[in-house]
Amino acid sequence: MLMESQLGRAYSVIQSVKVVVAGGYDPLNTENQEHLIELQDAVAKLNLEEHVEFLTSISKSMKLELLRKAHAILYTPDRKHFGIVPIEAMACGTPVIAVCSGGPLESIVDGETGFLCEQKPEAFAEAMAGLCGPQHNSRVIEMGVRGIRRAQKFFSLETFGDTLFELVSEAVYGEKAA
Repeated sequence: MLMESQLGRAYSVIQSVKVVVAGGYDPLNTENQEHLIELQDAVAKLNLEEHVEFLTSISKSMKLELLRKAHAILYTPDRKHFGIVPIEAMACGTPVIAVCSGGPLESIVDGETGFLCEQKPEAFAEAMAGLCGPQHNSRVIEMGVRGIRRAQKFFSLETFGDTLFELVSEAVYGEKAA
């Protein structure tokens, strides 16, 4: 997760963005509470309150709306096994900027559907700069279209069903399904 020093350095590169931090939040989970407070404190310390909005426990419809309206999403977990968030974003036509480890290596095509970065604030800031501003709108749209295609081709329910059918057919009959 981008923390205080990282947030400050990343924001110094791109000062014209509105950052929305959204997702599931369990108010009974101590770790969730502590992390939210840590992020809010970092934003306050850097005087970025007018540029950063926190939305906790959002509905599915709000999540889809945010994904569709976003210029890009930042996916910061390191060595995450798969992660559905990048797939959801690509399915909504939103480029993904993610750490180049774990699941994003499989789901994101660097430079095509988003960017894979080292887990350094400068790397995320550089990727963000490559998508922000009116001069980059066509790039965002092109990446979004490629993301939709990739999500449909490799991660749709239909693709999952076809792959599962082939695997079961091969296991049962010893051959691939026709």
